[in-house]
Amino acid sequence: MPATNKTRVAKVLSNAPPAYAVIDLGTNSCRLLIARYINDKISIIDSLSDSISLGKGINETQEINEQAKQRAINCLIKIKNKIAKHNIVAISAVATETCRRAKNGQAIIDEIYQKTGIEFKIIDTKEESELAVAGCYDLCNGETNLVFDIGGGSTQIMLVKNNDISDYISIPYGVLTLTEKINKTYVSEQEFVKYQEYIKSYLNELPYENISDINVVGTSGTITTIASTHLKLNTYKRNLIDGIKIEQSEIMNLAKKIAKMQEKERVKIPSINQKYSKLMMAGCIILYSICEKFETKYINIADRGIREGMLKRLIKND
Repeated sequence: MPATNKTRVAKVLSNAPPAYAVIDLGTNSCRLLIARYINDKISIIDSLSDSISLGKGINETQEINEQAKQRAINCLIKIKNKIAKHNIVAISAVATETCRRAKNGQAIIDEIYQKTGIEFKIIDTKEESELAVAGCYDLCNGETNLVFDIGGGSTQIMLVKNNDISDYISIPYGVLTLTEKINKTYVSEQEFVKYQEYIKSYLNELPYENISDINVVGTSGTITTIASTHLKLNTYKRNLIDGIKIEQSEIMNLAKKIAKMQEKERVKIPSINQKYSKLMMAGCIILYSICEKFETKYINIADRGIREGMLKRLIKND
């Protein structure tokens, strides 16, 4: 499996324990994790997640626009300042679907380096899939696992057999890009069926036979929000979400209900972040499509993914 981009940095706080930083520049969000590795355990000590909509309009133009670029740079300046407060010994920074697709993706990455000093690697869908599985691997069990990660610009679905990815697909739609394709804030029953059938047409590309005892793991803002809604939480609580199992039928019922809500109803649900509410419709359509295609009794909910996978590899390779 290919290693992520890694930058060695000098110790800046000689009295502080060494720490590691990873940055995921996605289609909708830019996210940072800072962690220490103590007694064979990864301990998160700082984080940041900003919605930057880097991929806004990319379906139409195939380019990252000036405003999106500036939002990314502004966020990364905040990240750089946060990193400076810790004794960081190594940094890994990756960019995913939007930078892969955009005609000016590499040029944006080069400009980001010039203005922030942060060096990003644009990773392919295979490496993105590997990182997502590595991040939530602790929730995989049994001989066969299906892991899915609904991102902002794409959705990765991986079949994991005997500890390795045997097959994977990358659907070129995530919560932001599908929202822009639909161009509405809610869907009717007919539209719901139309778009979930559209997503399922991509799912058919994964070589898959129905396995009654398959273990399914889902990671994304969509499914953790669904889990929070299922638990009727007023505020998001990671310790109650990460690692829980929810019946697939309940997840499908909630996903369909939320997708068909008008936005003014959706934002009233305490567990749905208002910044994310517009994207929940598309996320729920993708989630429902995955559930309908890959039937199982329960889904394991993971509030972890690419960044945690990056941390594991960064620490292992250091």
